[in-house]
Amino acid sequence: MNAVRGRYIEIDATLPEGAEVVEQRPKLWCACCLVSNRCGMIACRMKRGIGFTLIASLAVTRIALAEETDRSHTVFAGATLGAGVAWPDDREFSKNGRLGAMWQVLFGWGISRRWAVGIHFATWQDSLNGLPFHFHSIFSPQVEYTPAGNDGLVLGAAAGFGTTDGVDPPNSLRKGIVVIPRLGYRWGLVKWAALTAGAGTHVYMHGSAGTAVVPFLDLELRFYGHTDGR
Repeated sequence: MNAVRGRYIEIDATLPEGAEVVEQRPKLWCACCLVSNRCGMIACRMKRGIGFTLIASLAVTRIALAEETDRSHTVFAGATLGAGVAWPDDREFSKNGRLGAMWQVLFGWGISRRWAVGIHFATWQDSLNGLPFHFHSIFSPQVEYTPAGNDGLVLGAAAGFGTTDGVDPPNSLRKGIVVIPRLGYRWGLVKWAALTAGAGTHVYMHGSAGTAVVPFLDLELRFYGHTDGR
């Protein structure tokens, strides 16, 4: 029943028996709050503000970390562990693909934020004793280029002295050169350490004695130290 009292209207409405009252609340990140800012609820505005503040804080922190981890003029040492499939083309070895472990140690110097040079020693083998054969890249010079500086995409290449060492049969050492292109992505863990996931290929060339191709995937942990004492 409606009753008119002056300028006010009083409405007496009765809900049906068994009906429930559902409280309508604004949802977090609703379209109203994000687009038109029509929502007047204080709690919803606070949640929106906290969310935007967190996102901005993370972005500023990432920029600050990138500036802090300037690895120009640094020395570094690292170790790599991965897996590769060897495809030898040799008169004494099977040409079938063989899955094995690949490890590497390296030392180098960061010339600038984007360029670094170094030297490494790498080995591939599919058994603990290296039978029936294994490969070595012996102290090969390498160069790296990081387009974004410090971390991110890494382009690398190395070339040097390479061997195919066949322990069984004896006296089957193959000497030649090895070329190693590599592509990776580096994450800065802290100012003095970084982790890189990479992929590439070892190409061993021993002239008339045969060749071998070893595509691989690996993870590298690298440690840095500034030469100026920072």
